[in-house]
Amino acid sequence: MKNLFLFLFIVLLGGTINAQNKTVWQDLFGEHFKPDCDKLEAWEERFSELDTLPSLKAWIIISQSNCPWNPVEKYAQFERGQALLDQAIVESKDPILGKFLRLTVQEHVPGFLGYNTDVETDRKYVLDHLDQITSKAYYSFIVDYLQRHPAEK
Repeated sequence: MKNLFLFLFIVLLGGTINAQNKTVWQDLFGEHFKPDCDKLEAWEERFSELDTLPSLKAWIIISQSNCPWNPVEKYAQFERGQALLDQAIVESKDPILGKFLRLTVQEHVPGFLGYNTDVETDRKYVLDHLDQITSKAYYSFIVDYLQRHPAEK
């Protein structure tokens, strides 16, 4: 799940995996692909300052919920990101990104969190609006993700 978060993050910023992005990957997750919480926090602050892509910012906050040791803090961080992501989707004029990010989170978080009610509707929305995605890298990543993670029957 952590690798998925970072790969999506890189793709959404307009990149493809190459030597430069591999450096970004290692910068955020280190050699053992464990999230570097300080660097994730720096990315969160960067998005706060720019006030752009609120759904991506929320998604970063959700990924940071793996960082605290205390389970109460983990859950509080997750809830904060969840609320921001849901708000970003509601307020967005183009919610494809937000719904896709929410889909990836809902498909990978433990069921006891209760954050899986929109999986089918988000998947359908993303599939129905694929033709509106103009970025080739973003489109390819979404299609690849959907093929590797088919809907549960």
